[in-house]
Amino acid sequence: MKISGLLAHFLYEHKLLNLPGIGQFVIDKAVAIPEPSDKNFADFLQQVKFNQKQVLRPDDELIDYIRLKTGKIKPLAESDLDSFVSEGKILLNIGKPMYIEGIGSLHKNKDGKFEFSHGQPMTERTEI
Repeated sequence: MKISGLLAHFLYEHKLLNLPGIGQFVIDKAVAIPEPSDKNFADFLQQVKFNQKQVLRPDDELIDYIRLKTGKIKPLAESDLDSFVSEGKILLNIGKPMYIEGIGSLHKNKDGKFEFSHGQPMTERTEI
C-alpha cells in the first residue's frame, strides 16, 4: 500500500495525524468511522479538519504504524514518510496541490498558508 493510503488509515484509527513541516489533521473523537463501502463515507470525510501548525517530528506511533504495515525497519519507514512529505512540500511550493488519498488535498495560497480541501473515499479496501 502507498504511504498516502497508510496515512489515511492512521488518521481514521487514531483521529490525529501530524505531518512534519505540514501540519495536523484531526477528526473529532466523537465521530464514528463508517465502513468505506457505506454511502455516507464521503460525508464522514467532511469531518476531517486541518490545522497548519509547526510539527517538527513525526509521532512515534505513526512511524511504528508505517513500519508494521509495510514490514520495513524503522529507518526505512521514517525515510518513506520523509520522502512523501518532501515531495508534497515541493508540489506545494511550485503551486501544485499535495494530495493525500482518503484525506484530501492541500494547496498553498498567496499568503503562504495551506488550504485544505476534503477528498474522496479511498479506492483501496480499508480494515479499520
